[in-house]
Amino acid sequence: MKKFVVIFTIFFITISSFYIYAGKREDREKLYLSALTEKNPELKLQKLEEYYNKYGKKKKYQTPTLFVQLVKTSLKLKKYDKVLMYADIALNYKRLSDNERSNVKLDKAYYYIYGKKDFKTAESLADEVIAFAKSVKDKNLNADALRLKVVILESSSKDVETIKKALKTSIDIYNIDHSLKSAHFVYYFSKKLYDEFTLYDEAIIGLEKICVDNRARAGHLEQLALWYMQDGLNKKALKYLIPSYMRKRNSKRAYFIGKLMLESDIEKAFQYLGEAYVLSNEPYATKAMDLLKFEYKKELKQKLNQEMEMEGEEENVKEPEEEEIEAGIEKIIEEAKARLGR
Repeated sequence: MKKFVVIFTIFFITISSFYIYAGKREDREKLYLSALTEKNPELKLQKLEEYYNKYGKKKKYQTPTLFVQLVKTSLKLKKYDKVLMYADIALNYKRLSDNERSNVKLDKAYYYIYGKKDFKTAESLADEVIAFAKSVKDKNLNADALRLKVVILESSSKDVETIKKALKTSIDIYNIDHSLKSAHFVYYFSKKLYDEFTLYDEAIIGLEKICVDNRARAGHLEQLALWYMQDGLNKKALKYLIPSYMRKRNSKRAYFIGKLMLESDIEKAFQYLGEAYVLSNEPYATKAMDLLKFEYKKELKQKLNQEMEMEGEEENVKEPEEEEIEAGIEKIIEEAKARLGR
């Protein structure tokens, strides 16, 4: 009987230990998964740190993903001291891949840019990553490191030569990856040259580099078109304004297209002005209607004049009837609604 009690006790302890261990493992794994999948950056960092402090200091519970996420989430929240702390821990972790190590170095560089204002160290880290990226022919990693160098340029100095260099580097990056992020860098520095330093030609040439791509963003195309309009180059403006409008329709783009097309294709111009009004984005919807009324009335008067000349009448042409003008404009608006599905 005693032997049975002893065996039963050992069995009970073993089973209990197993369930306790299984429960703890489940809690650990649940916390880890919850930390990795959390969308809110503040909560994410809180959960990552909870896991790290509870389990992550033991090697068997450490993972490359844990350290990479600690660094990236700290950076996202601009907690630069934590970026440095977790980056140093991560870089000492032997199981980190070369690619992960390079990304941690880039994140660490941001600490030196914004937390320490040590641009030399930040650039040194970026150069290390560039050298590695080139050795393994990783275009995306190379582009990320070059983008960091652009941030260093802009953060360290805002004089015109630095901005010109930043634009050139941004174009180089865009030529590598053609990404939206890279396109925004080109747009940002082109606009800076145009608005702050009045280097119009250089700004236009820079922005044109990303606008000739058939994936160009609507806002970038619109900006280039507006710059060409200011130079009186209406054909070039239309070249970029029409695809901008096709990507994202709004009254502003439709209004300017209609205005620019009045001299070359009056019917098309009326169509765009009608769409500008229907899209209802102020103040351009009202501007479009005012211009449409004025130009439609002028067009009607011209047609009446031509008809009377053909009939041999020399007397002055009367103004078109208001009812006729209103009916014509109403038709233009209804057709615009149909095209836009309104």
